[in-house]
Amino acid sequence: MAVNDSVLIVRSVTNAIKGQKILESNRIPAYVQRASSLNRQGCGYALKISGNIETAVNLLARAGIQVVEIQGG
Repeated sequence: MAVNDSVLIVRSVTNAIKGQKILESNRIPAYVQRASSLNRQGCGYALKISGNIETAVNLLARAGIQVVEIQGG
């Protein structure tokens, strides 16, 4: 279980905002940012988190939010 600052790339701003609310309600600090300069796919939004990556990805998946790339951690 990795606990670090990481960036989770998602496909839309809607998913990023929804994901931020879900993560923060589970005590995982999350910040939404544009991902165009962060990922190779060129588009999307990112959730910068400080917490357990595995837990964050699982919480997002249960909410139907697909993480397309993980950076850091």
